[in-house]
Amino acid sequence: MMGRAGVVRSGTPVQQVPEQETVSSRGRVEQFGYRMAVPTRLASADQAPPVQARQEGAAQPPTAVTMAVTADGPGYGPQDRLRATREWNYFELSWGAEFQHNPGLGINAGDGEVRQLIRWDQAFEVSHQGPPHAGFAGLQANVWHADRDVAGNVYGDRNAPGTHLEDAYYAAPACRQADMDQANGRYYRGHDLPAVESRYHGRWDFMLEALDVSNNPAMVVGQSGIKAFVF
Repeated sequence: MMGRAGVVRSGTPVQQVPEQETVSSRGRVEQFGYRMAVPTRLASADQAPPVQARQEGAAQPPTAVTMAVTADGPGYGPQDRLRATREWNYFELSWGAEFQHNPGLGINAGDGEVRQLIRWDQAFEVSHQGPPHAGFAGLQANVWHADRDVAGNVYGDRNAPGTHLEDAYYAAPACRQADMDQANGRYYRGHDLPAVESRYHGRWDFMLEALDVSNNPAMVVGQSGIKAFVF
């Protein structure tokens, strides 16, 4: 994305694939190195959602005294769109999430983080002769990866305040700058403007995950539908 990742073929219309159903989650299952939530619409862990393996470390027994629980989301906004120019296609994405906070029950909003994931297909990698930008160097096509900048810094990390001001946590639902609270804020807002050069083609998929980072490895506690763009 240019600025966040970077690159669709001239004269080829860009198609947004209908978004998949957003799922809420309950329960836990070992999956892909994460301890994943089992969506309520699934009958069993064998029907886990389409998240592919990411290198996040081997699964470990729970170690946390507190945990993160989502109250809402994560989810994309209703006005996400493609804005095309002669040389570039810009994908305007915005999203949010809310975490519960009840210390008496061991639920801590500060243990919750949000990640935007990206997955590009093999056609794009061949066309672009590599991944979207240098931050993804060495990573494979057709696999979900945490979105990041060209230096490899992941978005949504509470421990990197000020690194990406377009992704922030807030103490109040209005999410004003005065409400910013990276360490413990319940409310998360993010936005992205991936830019795809018109001479490249393929498919990019985007998805959001809410994580409980109080354990190692982190556990997925919420997941959005997929935003897919074919170009």
